[in-house]
Amino acid sequence: MNVSDIKASITGFTEVLGFELLYHLEEMGWCELQSAVNKVNVGLSQVEKMPEPGGNAVLTWGVKDI
Repeated sequence: MNVSDIKASITGFTEVLGFELLYHLEEMGWCELQSAVNKVNVGLSQVEKMPEPGGNAVLTWGVKDI
C-alpha cells in the first residue's frame, strides 16, 4: 500500500494494529509487516504523491509449485 510517511505508518501498524515489522528497506522506502493471521503480510511503499482515492492495494499469493 502506498503511504506518505512510512515511519509513521509503521508505528500505526505496529502500535495500534498489532502488526510485527518484518523488515524496513529505508533507502527504497519499503517495508513489510506481519499481521496476526499467519502468512498474511502487508507491504508499505512510501510515495511522494498519494494516488487519487479508489484503492491502491495489490494482492499477491505465494505458491510452492505453479
